[in-house]
Amino acid sequence: MKRIIVALIVMILSISTTIAQEWQTDIIVAKEMAAKESKPIILVFQGSDWYAPCTKLDREIWSTDAFIK
Repeated sequence: MKRIIVALIVMILSISTTIAQEWQTDIIVAKEMAAKESKPIILVFQGSDWYAPCTKLDREIWSTDAFIK
């Protein structure tokens, strides 16, 4: 039972960090949002989740608290 609870907590935390970043795939929408919020746009050309440099970029940059803020 403890394993199920821990697994659910991990899943909820991982989902919440993904949603918190609000990635946009439409450049027009991204430009509008950036203009409204006076924020820069970061274009990410990233490959697969199995490719080592992409997973490293995700782990060391995109998923950090400093980047998310």
